[in-house]
Amino acid sequence: MILRKPTVGQRFGSWDELTAHEPELIELEKLARGNRRRYGSHAFWLGWSELKARTARLVGWHAAKPELANSHAYDIAYRHLLDAYELAALGRRWRR
Repeated sequence: MILRKPTVGQRFGSWDELTAHEPELIELEKLARGNRRRYGSHAFWLGWSELKARTARLVGWHAAKPELANSHAYDIAYRHLLDAYELAALGRRWRR
């Protein structure tokens, strides 16, 4: 595996800006919102680790698109998707 040199990339201010560059993140958000695993259970964390791995392929240092290959883009996606995943597990509606 060849790792490319990390780039600073573009700074995104919001989830909406990020999804404009990578629409596949919207599909991950739908999966996160559909979570029905009990919060804190082993199944909950296994499901989250799968979702997190898929996120890391789209944003962060290993992203295919250079503008998304940075920790700032990963942080925005990670926090947004984890919030959606946790709220779904707790049975709460997502508010934007």
